[in-house]
Amino acid sequence: MMHARIIDDLADRIGSQQKLADKLGVDDSRLSKWKLVGIPSRHWPAFLRIAKQKRMRLTLDQIEAASPLRTTSKTSRAA
Repeated sequence: MMHARIIDDLADRIGSQQKLADKLGVDDSRLSKWKLVGIPSRHWPAFLRIAKQKRMRLTLDQIEAASPLRTTSKTSRAA
């Protein structure tokens, strides 16, 4: 799970998962959930900013690849 690795690597650079959660303005349990389901797109800029501050190489492509897949098309039922 790439998203878990991104979160763990960034938390290690900051000092702990709790410190990362504080910087992101979310609860620590949210990060645990994101390790399973992916990082929501509205938090990508903060991840990139924090990674840059910690001199960690992280790209938008890496975060996007680790994000939850969302489908926007609706399937229609045949009658």
